[in-house]
Order: sequence, then structure tokens, then C-alpha cells
Amino acid sequence: QQALDVLLSQEEQAYETYLQQASQPEAFKLIQNAHLRYRWQWQRARFLNKNGQPDQAIVFYEKTLATLEAIRPDLTKIYQNQPRSEIQAIIRPLVEELVELRLQRANSRGKGPEKHQELKRILEIIEQLKAEQLRDYFKQDCIEPTPEIGDIGKKTAVIYPIFLPNRVELFVNL
Repeated sequence: QQALDVLLSQEEQAYETYLQQASQPEAFKLIQNAHLRYRWQWQRARFLNKNGQPDQAIVFYEKTLATLEAIRPDLTKIYQNQPRSEIQAIIRPLVEELVELRLQRANSRGKGPEKHQELKRILEIIEQLKAEQLRDYFKQDCIEPTPEIGDIGKKTAVIYPIFLPNRVELFVNL
């Protein structure tokens, strides 16, 4: 229990201990459970971002999303009768942090295919969040993904708002 508390702690001193333990096999055994793993991955992403390693943080944010997708049915059951849904409690803040980092990276890339790929991934992440919100609202897993923005007619402009905690980003596809 004490090692788990260290792994999940957000205190500065605990982060250092937690990263040291995370590299040891005993600590890894504690995070074999996916419900603990996503928390560890998310904390690791936050730590890396805070310490100026955004590319590595993005990797851990992406791993966290993948872990959450694997345990989504369990989370739906856990949060089914709660006033705050799983989206509000877990997935939305995670997605907002990841999108913020990816937007920063996209803006630093200038123009070209790398920036385009980064922006495309941001839209995929936002679409994943929207699908989760619909699943949560309807309490069903039968939500189909929407078509990619590029699949819409050639003479159609698409304005795609992305709501972040402190601002709104607009993507425009012409």
C-alpha cells in the first residue's frame, strides 16, 4: 500500500521516488493492474511535461489513452450511477492535457507534413473523446466513429472548435 501511495502521489518529492521505483521490477508488478497502470502512466506524463520533456510526455499520455480504452467497459460500470461521468472524471482532463501538448508541438513545427500529421492526430484524439462522451451519455457502446474531415466534400469548409480549459482553438479545413 505504501509503494502504491508513492506511485500515485503528486508531491514533488514523491515523483522522484516514484520514478526510481518505476524502473524496478517490484514496482512494475504493482502496475500490472490496468486500473493502476493508467494512473501511473498519466502521472508519469505529467511529470515529464513539467520537467521539460514534452515528447516523452506525449508518449505516456498516448499510452494512458490506450490503457483507458482497454478498461473502458469497467469504467462505464464504475461510473454508471455517479453524478460525474467517467468522461468528466478521467478522460476529458487527460485529453485536454494531451491536446495542449500536441498543439504546442504542432505550432513549433512550422508548416509542412509534420505539422499536418500533428493536427490530424489532435482531431483523432478529440473525436475519440466525443465518441466516449456519446457512449457515456447513451450508456451504450454502439457509437460509430465519424468520417474524417478530409472525407467531406471538396467544396465544403469545416470549422472545428476545440474547447480547452483556458481557450478555444479553431481548426479550419478548406
